[in-house]
Amino acid sequence: MATITDQQKAINALTLTRLRMDEDLQEFRCAQRMLSHKAVLNDGLRWNVIWEGKNAISKRLAARLQRIDGLLGEW
Repeated sequence: MATITDQQKAINALTLTRLRMDEDLQEFRCAQRMLSHKAVLNDGLRWNVIWEGKNAISKRLAARLQRIDGLLGEW
């Protein structure tokens, strides 16, 4: 039976984190585009909701970047 080494686990985690990061980047860009639409600019509530969502995505991106750095250190 093959065992997964720590290095393989780190590589798998790094790959998964990068995939999730790509998704987060797409969501972040979408939120930025939404914030620039005139209809959103005229509606304070919509703008606030999108702004808060963009901030949450931004925090996830920062956390993923820190995790990638830590995983690269494990390697």
